[in-house]
Amino acid sequence: LILTSKYLHDVNHSNKNWAQYYSHAMAGNYFSSTDITKMEVQTLFLLGWDLTLPEEELYFKLEPLSAPIRQQF
Repeated sequence: LILTSKYLHDVNHSNKNWAQYYSHAMAGNYFSSTDITKMEVQTLFLLGWDLTLPEEELYFKLEPLSAPIRQQF
């Protein structure tokens, strides 16, 4: 969610703010901003630092969700 938000928006919340939001949402159980930064870098590493998604791949990934809707129409 954080990476998606940062990718799509020019202005984004800091990891410190994300940590505060998470803490409120989870009633005190939280990740520190350092934890969030580490997870963010690990995720980027696993993705090869490539956040692009070709249109064909998007359609392929969404097929299980869109097929039942198409069948209704």
